[in-house]
Amino acid sequence: TTNNLCKDTSEATVFILRNPKADIASNTTVGCYNEQQFEFTDISTFDVLNSDRKWYLENKIVGNDSQFSYDFRKPGYQEVVLVESNSVGCTDTARLEILVNESPIANFRINNRVQCLLDNNFEFYNISTGNGLIKEGLWLPEAGSAAFEEDLIYNYLSEGNYDVTLTVYNDSGCSDEITKSVIIYPTPEANLMSYDICTLEPVTFNPNGSISSGKINTYDWNMGEGTFLNDTAPKFEYTIPGDYTVKLKLISDKLCE
Repeated sequence: TTNNLCKDTSEATVFILRNPKADIASNTTVGCYNEQQFEFTDISTFDVLNSDRKWYLENKIVGNDSQFSYDFRKPGYQEVVLVESNSVGCTDTARLEILVNESPIANFRINNRVQCLLDNNFEFYNISTGNGLIKEGLWLPEAGSAAFEEDLIYNYLSEGNYDVTLTVYNDSGCSDEITKSVIIYPTPEANLMSYDICTLEPVTFNPNGSISSGKINTYDWNMGEGTFLNDTAPKFEYTIPGDYTVKLKLISDKLCE
């Protein structure tokens, strides 16, 4: 209204928008540190379509996608923060607490990872670490064989390369596994024949030696009367009548005997 009592009226429409309602969905809120599969989804609601989002994890902005996966850098309680803002600057914040349980660290020691088939005796010692570690672990020394023990003593029936796997667990249900290889080399075999011979009659002793892989490097003969020979198939004669026990030791290129 002016001093002359002239007046006019103006009208304007004011839209009062509700703040966006920030909300987070997660596939899980508890997980293991070494098996993280956390997936977060923005399920916020808005009065307007255009909006802006920011995800904060471990005190930093990690993205603005509507859905993403994340691996936390350390175990413990973690907070997921989602800040939503609409086109007119209204904001809302959602928070979600996540528990990342510590995982054990699997490890084991082997007394001797390379052995010969004959009398092989593998000793596997569980030296895994971690809080809440369960002493017993799941051992898989070869296909079709399993044992739930703290340590394992195992004998293989065939030569070859084997992968040995140990899986350990803690009281939070988290696990870890490690695989190491062992090698079993074949043992050479000899098949001596019996001989009926006369004194001073030279005879060639055939070792009939065999090995499934590799080769035989050494032939150690004990002729039974004090003579030791290293020939593959020695020729020998006895000077005194009697019964003699001939022994042969074969040694492979892998020192198996």
